[in-house]
Order: sequence, then structure tokens, then C-alpha cells
Amino acid sequence: MYLTGNEKPDFRTICNFKKECKELIENTFKKTVKIKEIEEASGKKMKNAAKNIIEQHALGDERQKEG
Repeated sequence: MYLTGNEKPDFRTICNFKKECKELIENTFKKTVKIKEIEEASGKKMKNAAKNIIEQHALGDERQKEG
């Protein structure tokens, strides 16, 4: 509601907006999905990197105990 300045558009206004801005809405949706995919891929890479660092640290601790 804050986007419309507390005005309440009727169904015709919403329908016209969707018709007039169809391509913009579709492109925005596609970009949103792409951003989410990139974030998820980056998150997985970060988790894997953190896991590798932790494993290397743990292995280093074990080697120090042995040596």
C-alpha cells in the first residue's frame, strides 16, 4: 500500500498496468530469478571453501599433535 500512496487501485488499473508493463514485469522476474541462482551458487562455493579451510585447519592440528 505504501507504494501507491495509500490509494487502492481497482482491478482495471491493475489489469491495465500488467498489460502495459508485461515485458518489464517479465524481464524483472527473470533478473530476480537469475540473481537468486547466482546467490545460491555463490553460497555453495563459500560453504565449500569454508569447509575446506576448516578441514585443513583440523588436519594441521592433527599433524602438530603427531610431530
